[in-house]
Amino acid sequence: MAKLGETLTTTDVEVEGESAQPLGGVLSTKNIRIASGSYSLLGSMLSTEELWAGGDEMGYWNPSREPPLILPSSLNQTSVTYGVNAWGNWAQVEAATAVDMVLAQLVGTKVVIESCTWWVQIGVGAAESEVVIAEVGSASFVSGSGAYPVLAFVCRLAPVLIAAGTRVSVRGYLTQTAISNRTGRLYLACLPTPAAWEATWPDTYIEGSRVSSFYRQPATPAYTALTSSGWTELIASAASDMLIDGAQASTGAASHETGQTLQFAVGAAGSEVMIAEIPFPNIGVVAYLVGAVPTVRKAIVYAGERVSAKWGKTIAGSPTAAFYFETLT
Repeated sequence: MAKLGETLTTTDVEVEGESAQPLGGVLSTKNIRIASGSYSLLGSMLSTEELWAGGDEMGYWNPSREPPLILPSSLNQTSVTYGVNAWGNWAQVEAATAVDMVLAQLVGTKVVIESCTWWVQIGVGAAESEVVIAEVGSASFVSGSGAYPVLAFVCRLAPVLIAAGTRVSVRGYLTQTAISNRTGRLYLACLPTPAAWEATWPDTYIEGSRVSSFYRQPATPAYTALTSSGWTELIASAASDMLIDGAQASTGAASHETGQTLQFAVGAAGSEVMIAEIPFPNIGVVAYLVGAVPTVRKAIVYAGERVSAKWGKTIAGSPTAAFYFETLT
C-alpha cells in the first residue's frame, strides 16, 4: 500500500507479507495490524489508536480482561516422558478444546543432572496422527554435584489458532543420558479468540505517554497466605491504573503434586471477576512449585479497583505467594 502525498482515512490497515508506505501523506486509522512485512512512514503523519504486531508482546496485552485459557482445563499438569536423543511419545494435554483459542505460552519443569539440550513440541490431531504446530528448546548447564537440579522454563509462543474440539498433545527430546528420571511437567496458556486480544489498548499507554514502574506486593520480602476456597484481598483500592505482571508461588504443599494455578480478580468482596491466571507446574522431585512465572499477557487494573487472588485448585491450608505489578502514571 503506498499513498503519495495523499490523505488516507480508514478504520484498519492490514499488512500481510508486504510493506505499507504512505509517502509524504497523512494516515488516520484506528488499528494497524502487521502479520508480517513492515510498515514504514516516509515523511508522513500517522494518527492511530492501536499498532499491533503479530507475534510481539503487544499482542498479549489484555485490555478486555478476559482470563487466559489454561490447558489442561482440569488444571492438572501434563506429565511427558522425554526421549533420549529421540522424540518421546506424545502425551495428551487436552482431549478436545472447548472453544477456539490462541496458543501463547508454555510453562514447564524438568529434572536435570547433567548439561543437556532439550526440545518440546506441541501437536494437534488424533493419537498417532499429531501435527506439530509449535516447538521450543534450549540448553541447560549443570556443574558440580547435587541432588537432582530442576530446570524450570517459561516460553512465549508465536500465536497459533487452535480450533474448538481439537486434541492437543506434547512430546519431548533431550540429549541427557545419565538420569533415569526423564519426566517433565507442563502447562499451556492460551488466549481467547483474536477479537479479545486485539482489542484496543488505552490510547495514552500505546502512545508512550504513560510510564510504568514495577513493584511487589507485599512490598517487603514476604508472602501473602492464600486459600482455594475464597478470594484474599491484595489491594483494597488501586492507587492508580496498574498491570498484573506475574507471581511467585510458595512451595511444599502436598496439594501441589499435580501442579497448581494462581488466579487474580477485581471487584468487591463477593463479586470478584477473574481477569488473570498463572499456571505453576510441580518440579517433580518433591511437592514444590516452580518459583516465579509471568502472566501470559498483562491484565490491566484500573484506579480504585479492589484486587484479590486465590489458588485455582483445591488445596489444604494456606500456601503463600508474592505478586508483581506495574503502576501506570
